[in-house]
Amino acid sequence: MTPTQRADPLSRLNYDCVNVLLGHLDLQDLAHAEQLNRAWKAQVQQWMSKQGLVNHFPELWKDMKATGKAAQDEGKLLPLFKQHASEVLYNRRIKAGKPVWVQEYPAPQITLRFQSAGDFMAWQCKDGLYYQRIAPKGNTGATSPHQVKKLDIQVTFAHEVNLLMHPSGLLLLVARNLPGRTVPRMVTPNDSKYTEHVFDLDTGKQLWSRRLPNGYTNSFGTYLSNRSPIAMGWDRLYRYGRVPETLEAFDLRTGTLLYSVPMETRLHATSNTPQSCVWRIQGRDMIMAFNHDKDAGGFFLQTLKMVLMDAETGRVVQTLPIEMTARENPDMRVSTRPGELAFALLSEEGFWTGAQKTVIEMFYYDGVTGMFKGRGIEHVDWLGREAQWFRYGSRTKRDYDPFRRLAIGWDMQNHYYFVQPFDGEVKPTPLSRPGHPSPGIHAGAGPVVNNPPLGRDRYKNGFVHLTNKRLVIRIRGDDQPRGMTTVVVDFGSAPVVSSQLEHPACCVVASFR
Repeated sequence: MTPTQRADPLSRLNYDCVNVLLGHLDLQDLAHAEQLNRAWKAQVQQWMSKQGLVNHFPELWKDMKATGKAAQDEGKLLPLFKQHASEVLYNRRIKAGKPVWVQEYPAPQITLRFQSAGDFMAWQCKDGLYYQRIAPKGNTGATSPHQVKKLDIQVTFAHEVNLLMHPSGLLLLVARNLPGRTVPRMVTPNDSKYTEHVFDLDTGKQLWSRRLPNGYTNSFGTYLSNRSPIAMGWDRLYRYGRVPETLEAFDLRTGTLLYSVPMETRLHATSNTPQSCVWRIQGRDMIMAFNHDKDAGGFFLQTLKMVLMDAETGRVVQTLPIEMTARENPDMRVSTRPGELAFALLSEEGFWTGAQKTVIEMFYYDGVTGMFKGRGIEHVDWLGREAQWFRYGSRTKRDYDPFRRLAIGWDMQNHYYFVQPFDGEVKPTPLSRPGHPSPGIHAGAGPVVNNPPLGRDRYKNGFVHLTNKRLVIRIRGDDQPRGMTTVVVDFGSAPVVSSQLEHPACCVVASFR
């Protein structure tokens, strides 16, 4: 008997019928249909670029029609659809605890200064700096991780080391040359204690290095160390200049000094944990970073401010007074939602008293005025909502996405990680279960939850960081007296991939000292 061949619907249905068919498909099904063959890809993408926006994102399409952007940005409609589709699918997956893929990366040695962004992670061991690609191999969903590699630089635990990673795969290393120790690749011998190096993790090669100038005390009465940059942009690195109260911009790939401008006020430099960000607004790089009043009477009583500075002129565009003080030690979070320029400051109340509150202050960019506007303080009360995870351990054992109103935490009593929405009485949802692989790419859905080997010492285990569409977990089990395992949980990198150019700071996946 001759086997029957199934007919492709595209060869039997007319254009209007195909559009009706596509209109009944879910976003995830559309993503799969796009990958069937070239004919389907062309048809699906054409439908996404107009009718797809009308069907799935009617409010967005309505706004674009009203402002004339639908006609002006015709070539950008497909990426726009994919940006918003990726956001919808990500929200579904993370709230349901169903990642696209999960991969474990064990490290037997003691590790410090862990950093991850984009598709790489890097860390310091006693004998040097190591890195590893964290994306699945190819498009097959292979379960084996990429090879661990070592950078060609002699750095040990005896050196004071700071790391910052760019989502494009560039790693910034600043190391202190202690007495009796040498860091190779020095440029010129002088009195500076710190050297700066940039590596391309795609090749493992060092792109450039230089000695950093000595710090100085500025006219604001503060000593400024050059070991930490102010901010890292798409292709530039911003630092305090060699001349007091100046801002210097360097090419991130070559180390070339591009320009130096006077600063109207000082900004807090960032070390291993980014507390600044760079937005590209109307074609110009804008730095948002912390500042404070030095005359407020001691560090913990200082009134914090957020300063928006034009990175090309050093001019202060806006100063935002905030309700939190330095004593509350707020963390900065930046929105990764499509087309949203916003940031939030996070703090916690009742860590020891049992009040169990997360304090959030949010700011959104107003395109009409060209300024950020605050939306006041919000207190998210976890008391009585089965949020035992809040009561134990430091803030590194949980993280928040205030824009999607989600908390990620580690349940120290039951030893699993979960997603907890801000609103409602939804119980924590485990991220994955042993024996139940994640949908989509099957990249080793390991035993992340309900796993006894995760350990029982609640003060040794559990560092969690969520940014963009990945969750990075650092755990040490009973069988790991020295090293730690890194678990990467991806909720949205495939098959729908957003083409949005995220700003660099918000793409940092994890940063642990």
